[in-house]
Amino acid sequence: MFDGLYTDAFSVAPYIDRSTSDLVWNIGAGASANNTPNILSELTYEKLKSSGWGINLGYLKKLNNQWAFNIEADIATSKIKNGDVQDSDYEGNNRTEEFSRSYADAEGDGINRKSLALGFKYRWFSTKGHYAGILLGKQDYNFDILMVNGVQIIPDEYSGMSIPNLNSTYESTFDSTFLSLSSEHVFEWGTVGVRYEYHLAEFDAKANRNLREEFAHPVSFAHTAEGDGATLTIGSTYTLDRSWDVFATWTQRQFDFEDGYDHTFFADGESVVLRLNEVEYKAEVLQGGVRYIF
Repeated sequence: MFDGLYTDAFSVAPYIDRSTSDLVWNIGAGASANNTPNILSELTYEKLKSSGWGINLGYLKKLNNQWAFNIEADIATSKIKNGDVQDSDYEGNNRTEEFSRSYADAEGDGINRKSLALGFKYRWFSTKGHYAGILLGKQDYNFDILMVNGVQIIPDEYSGMSIPNLNSTYESTFDSTFLSLSSEHVFEWGTVGVRYEYHLAEFDAKANRNLREEFAHPVSFAHTAEGDGATLTIGSTYTLDRSWDVFATWTQRQFDFEDGYDHTFFADGESVVLRLNEVEYKAEVLQGGVRYIF
């Protein structure tokens, strides 16, 4: 990503990553924000630890001493190792009169991301070794969670009771168009850089609540919403020779969606549309890898 190059080049950069993610969504009791309760059910998936690998491909074509054409592609996949899930239901507005709460473990499923972007790199004030970049791209981001090992907490008469055979899934997709602005600065030992992305995104998800007999299976409900997101990346490379370097990056991601729809499907063939109030997703990602430049 931050290669410090300003010459015709193709780069291949495999890497490993480690991430911590949080995902929260809640729905209302009806299709309108005026229905009571305004928050009927809320799922919180937090401290989701994952690890995986990816590969970044880059192509730079120098147009003149000031501008270069740039293409960047990225593919990554990782597996959720562990995490915590809370499932709460309410009878009163604003998360009051909680009548059901359970906890579970998150594991098994994973995170997959692919993106493609095109744009330009140019010299800061015609100065060698200091570059800015602008990219326009598309990203597909899949975030799938498996819930197991459930324990009921509320109501009191069931507190501490295990939930056997829990195996519920929540499979979500963030499809986005993004604009990226970056800056990188070259030194004798390597390069440092910072990159900001703004995303316009669509959110879709489907869930299978395997223990709820009143719901349809394998799709118990589906979510859809529109929103936006932002990504901030800070990174550095260390140059080994003209063709090889090693790199490390830190990335913070956040997506927010509001005013969407929950379409719940019942076992008897009936269905109902409820308000998806909001979906919030946050992630912190560390990456490290090597890059070969042709």
